[in-house]
Amino acid sequence: MPKNDSENGFAGDNKVIDAVKVYYNTPHNIVSSQEYQQAQYRSSQMNQGYSNWQYDDETRNGQNGFTGSFGRAIDRFQLF
Repeated sequence: MPKNDSENGFAGDNKVIDAVKVYYNTPHNIVSSQEYQQAQYRSSQMNQGYSNWQYDDETRNGQNGFTGSFGRAIDRFQLF
């Protein structure tokens, strides 16, 4: 992510992107036939490896409800 790129490199408050929270709202027709689905995502802090997978906004099994670390910019994001 380019430094000082207000179009692509910053969140809405003009700060670097340091955390992302995703929640997949499963449509009713999917729930009835396949059960609830979840977003699976992770990020990488600048020049680091990827973090562990996060599922929706769960806060169990070592998850904190989001990916990233406040105050430390991320440079990659994966969503499945």
